[in-house]
Amino acid sequence: VITSLSTDKILTLSYEPGDDLETLSSDPRYSQDMRNTLGACLFEALGRQMFELGEVHCDPHPGNFAFRAEGSIVMYDFGATKRIPGEDLDAMRELMHAAYQQDFTALDQALTKLEVRKAGSPAVDDAFYARWIELLLPPLADQPFDFTRSRLHLDLVSETRKTPWRYLESFQPSPRTLLINRVFGGHYWTMVKLGVNTSFRQQVDEVLQR
Repeated sequence: VITSLSTDKILTLSYEPGDDLETLSSDPRYSQDMRNTLGACLFEALGRQMFELGEVHCDPHPGNFAFRAEGSIVMYDFGATKRIPGEDLDAMRELMHAAYQQDFTALDQALTKLEVRKAGSPAVDDAFYARWIELLLPPLADQPFDFTRSRLHLDLVSETRKTPWRYLESFQPSPRTLLINRVFGGHYWTMVKLGVNTSFRQQVDEVLQR
């Protein structure tokens, strides 16, 4: 913000140049290594927002981001942000640790804290959670994940359609995670368009320790 040129009705900002995703796709400066670097930078930014600042930029539209060939990212438009209570961040940590360890009891408890699982609703068996972990964890696993070839979005739709009727009353959209899910979904597509092919597991561990 350029304060000397701003008033209560006029907001004057500096110009921050960067390349959009379409430009990046055909620019030889953005090698695979650089695309992976930008993916890691985006992941780091999201993790620091959530677990250090407790507030996340929650409008992941591609027009709100630009990329630079030296490996940095420009973020625009902070009109939509969400503050995340500490207890929700703790529950998210518990959720991730439980998923990696396949501790289905702890995972169920974390989802209940986040109000994704309805308290007092029918119990969910381990096989149901195991299948969702199998689908969702590969992008955050030890092995590199090729977002260009990802079918995760298709597999999630297919698996959702196969959800047993007895579990439909066990889960609900939660206002505590709604915008965060939007952020994750939007940045998934950014990773796809960037063509990222890397492992994020080490970064996940670092983020969860913040």
